[in-house]
Amino acid sequence: MVNPLYSRKLLILVLLGIYATSFYIVYNFDFTTIVYGTVILVTLLAYIGVYAVKHIDVRDSVSALVFSAIFLVLGLLSGLVFSSNVLGAVLYILSFIIAFIGLIYAVTKYVL
Repeated sequence: MVNPLYSRKLLILVLLGIYATSFYIVYNFDFTTIVYGTVILVTLLAYIGVYAVKHIDVRDSVSALVFSAIFLVLGLLSGLVFSSNVLGAVLYILSFIIAFIGLIYAVTKYVL
């Protein structure tokens, strides 16, 4: 029996959550949005990391990492298009992308 916490439907929901949260953080970009949105985003990305580690099929693990990177960058950039605070949003985007590249590197080097 397949664990429902590692289903593709939940993965799609988490990817949409990553997109929506990253868009809203960069679009609104005030203190409370940054704090609570970053907590939500880190939790969702931690699920992606656990999914990549615990999932049996390597292709699904790699595709989850790639799609989460695409959805994260897409959400951050589309939020930047509609944002008014461009400089702070760009710095937030760069720091989050660097942290996520580190997560991808760690998972691919030590787990896969």
